[in-house]
Amino acid sequence: MKKLTALSIASLKTEGYHRDPECTGLYVQVRPKTSGNGVVRSWLYRFKSPITGKGRWMGLGPCDCVTIHEARDLARAARKLVTFGADPIDRRNATAEAERQAALKEAASTMTFRMCCEQAVPGMVAGSRNATHVKQVKESLDRACKAFGDVAVSAIDFAMMTKFLTPIWERTPVTADRIRNRVERVLDWAKAKGFRDGENPARWPGNLEFAQFAKPKDKKHHQAMPYGDMPAFMVELRKRRDKNSARALELLILATRTNEVRLAKWDEFDFAKRLWVIPDERMKVGHPHTVPLSDQAVALLQSMPKDGAFVFPGRGAVINETALAELLQGITGNGCTVHGFRSTFSDWAHDKTAHDHSTIEHSLAHQVGSKVAQAYRRGSGLEKRTLLMQQWANHCDGAAEADNVVKLHG
Repeated sequence: MKKLTALSIASLKTEGYHRDPECTGLYVQVRPKTSGNGVVRSWLYRFKSPITGKGRWMGLGPCDCVTIHEARDLARAARKLVTFGADPIDRRNATAEAERQAALKEAASTMTFRMCCEQAVPGMVAGSRNATHVKQVKESLDRACKAFGDVAVSAIDFAMMTKFLTPIWERTPVTADRIRNRVERVLDWAKAKGFRDGENPARWPGNLEFAQFAKPKDKKHHQAMPYGDMPAFMVELRKRRDKNSARALELLILATRTNEVRLAKWDEFDFAKRLWVIPDERMKVGHPHTVPLSDQAVALLQSMPKDGAFVFPGRGAVINETALAELLQGITGNGCTVHGFRSTFSDWAHDKTAHDHSTIEHSLAHQVGSKVAQAYRRGSGLEKRTLLMQQWANHCDGAAEADNVVKLHG
């Protein structure tokens, strides 16, 4: 080999390894660029590992960044390590890891809980279709930030958590438990990122459960109207059809959930096919849902004025969410909830019809079975659901169960 110089290295174009005759084990590797024309030149040191006895190549950097003199110094330093029984690649990796850990430790000392929240929250609420839930997550963590937002996340401990949660738990245990859960998720995120170690002080089992906190009782189910009361209730409801809220509540009872009804648009309805196709962005499960319309639902919709894009317009573009609940309480005064009508329908369908569980659950826009089962059975039983929804509408009209058989529309 001729003596390597900066000029001769820059002119190397033959692919392969070019040895430096003045430094044992030092080579210039020439290889084509991954994109475009030309070649890439880089320094390599070849040695036999004193640990495994196998030959290894150690990269020393590109030739346009590392000079020949620097490359020789690096190669000689590596050769010295080999002479003393150390593998220079392993030693370099260990040094890099130590430096990384030191950097993480330094970052952890300055990484506050508030800073962690800012980075963790987007992932916590990603994909959520419920704006209220997103708002509540942020409000919960804002309360925590007022208590220890500027404290290093690595310093937050059990004592801090109990001091923060105790007054909230004494007033509203459910709220306190939700806040605790959200703080726990942020601290788990911080640990995964290397900003803290040890147990999570916001965790409930084996931790805060021993802090004299009483776990909130399970949330009560929405109170539902007995299905035997539906015919009488529908009579009272239809007396108020001059109100937008009454028409909306009637369609909800005959078809689906509150928000699907409130935000319904006229272009979602196909009256020729007697179908209402609710787009995926408005469905809780994130999939479009096709609702077969009963005779009663079609008649209700066709009797309504078409003032704009929304079926149920209101002061804020659409009818207010509380309007339906206030109307229901004004009629019944017994604590029944709007969401409870879904339970009313389910109870009636299971008790009074011969429809299978899958058809009833699909009518409620519920996912049925495991993911594997869903993959093999992709239909939604539209024909069966059409019959079921018409039977439900007939029941709400007071039709006798024995006569509650209808023909499917062609």
